[in-house]
Amino acid sequence: MIYPWQKLIINHEKLRRIKSGSIAEDVCIEPGVHISGPIKIGSGSILKSGTYIEGPVEIGNDCKLGPNCYIRKFTLLESKVRIGASVEIKNSIIGQDSHIAHLSYIGDSVIGKNVNIGAGSITANLRHDNKNVKLIWRKKLLNTQTRKFGCYIGDNCKLGISTLIYPGIVISDYVLTLPNQIVDKNLQSFTLGDKKLSKEEIKKFWPSRSKE
Repeated sequence: MIYPWQKLIINHEKLRRIKSGSIAEDVCIEPGVHISGPIKIGSGSILKSGTYIEGPVEIGNDCKLGPNCYIRKFTLLESKVRIGASVEIKNSIIGQDSHIAHLSYIGDSVIGKNVNIGAGSITANLRHDNKNVKLIWRKKLLNTQTRKFGCYIGDNCKLGISTLIYPGIVISDYVLTLPNQIVDKNLQSFTLGDKKLSKEEIKKFWPSRSKE
């Protein structure tokens, strides 16, 4: 089993090996984009003006970045990811089809597929006491052996605006958070805030899930 923080370690080693990088021929890079360090950018991606990237970074196919976003070292954006205005991503993995469109910070975190991060949402990645971050994974308290780890967010989650997430939090698949929710404990699948959703509500929020 690979734990969430170990995925970041593996990604770090993979990106560290990028030396020269590559940019697909059909990538659109608007004036005012800054790129430093090695970077890989897949086909069909768009970098809007004001985007600032510090490699090593890997960006998948058909991604849209900016305007005015900040992508820091050892970040992986899978295909069809949208990173919008005033968003900062640091040392994180962002899954396919996920959107972080407005005014958010994601640090040292693993975000699943088809996740929407509401405007102004922030992941905390450092404890006040500077000790290693711990998290509960499958009912076991585990020490990440690292000072900085943000959160793990599963697939098909939707975070309300201004969601604030403590270090070491695990949010399972199919979770909705409320606007201004402070997430200081793990959230289980098919919940809205702390409330378990009914079958009817699940069909409403995730129509494709009900078909499955």
